[in-house]
Amino acid sequence: MRIAIIGAGLTGACLANSLRSSHTVEVFEKSRGPGGRMSTRRTDDWKVDHGAQFFTIRDSRFEAIAEPMIRIGVIRPWNPRLAIFNNNNWILDQWKEEHYVAAPSMNSACNYLLENIEVHYQTEILEISGNPMKWELRTNEDYFGFFDLVISTLPAPQATKLLPSECQFIKEISAVHMEPCIAFFAKLKEHLDLGWDAAIVKNSPVHWMAMNHSKPGRNQLTPTFVMHLQPEFSAQNYQLDLNSWCIETMASLCQIHPSQVEELYCHKWRYARASIRASQLSFYDRNMGIAAAGDWGPGERVEGAVISALDLIKDISKSSSDLYFDSANSLA
Repeated sequence: MRIAIIGAGLTGACLANSLRSSHTVEVFEKSRGPGGRMSTRRTDDWKVDHGAQFFTIRDSRFEAIAEPMIRIGVIRPWNPRLAIFNNNNWILDQWKEEHYVAAPSMNSACNYLLENIEVHYQTEILEISGNPMKWELRTNEDYFGFFDLVISTLPAPQATKLLPSECQFIKEISAVHMEPCIAFFAKLKEHLDLGWDAAIVKNSPVHWMAMNHSKPGRNQLTPTFVMHLQPEFSAQNYQLDLNSWCIETMASLCQIHPSQVEELYCHKWRYARASIRASQLSFYDRNMGIAAAGDWGPGERVEGAVISALDLIKDISKSSSDLYFDSANSLA
């Protein structure tokens, strides 16, 4: 089959890496690079992980995908000095299981999985048109021909709008609700030892803070700071400019003075995490040649993205085998 995968995040990268051995695969990504919500923001002389901050490996299926990347250093354990903040006071703690990051940046895992795969970056899919098993993808510019199967790995609300309304699982994925997250990230003028490398924050609009350069494989010469805000606070203040609020909060919460901040940026993730998840790991309308997968199904965020991809791969492989069997029987 000729397969189009929309989205070069971790789900799309896993799908493309696995399906390319048996099918012709092309990936379409509206951003300049891979990663999705595992993206890394780059400026002229520094970069920072402003999306997913870490992940765990609990499922044996994810472990099988991750193991080759651990072996070559694309995935590495991260053991930060972990602080727990509560009402502006904090204590050091530690995770009870191994946590990991991709290196040298969070999107490195997607880069690895997408090696030697045709990816069309800065290509937003505006519409899917045509007939079952003969789909066209409309963009602002290029024409890419017909596809037998189109897979969306977009956040469920975006997939609902893009996929054909006749698709049998549209009702199921339209029930998914996703919450936003406002992320701030800064380049600092000097190294600061705050006594911690990463922090979980309770009873605050802030949810997470980290010294990004403390992660393995990062540039230790350029100190960088990341702050993620709580979903409810992010939703209530999504349209506002919170840069001044962020500067004040960095000073009051973790004693980073405004004079120590060289550059400050904000990114608003409209669909950061699912608060109401889909009922199954992935969706495949075999008759139409339309499928959907992502981290908005059951499971944890990063790990769930991989498990969703593997679940869909299993269904596609079974369907391909069934099609071959049916064809062979018709020729007998």
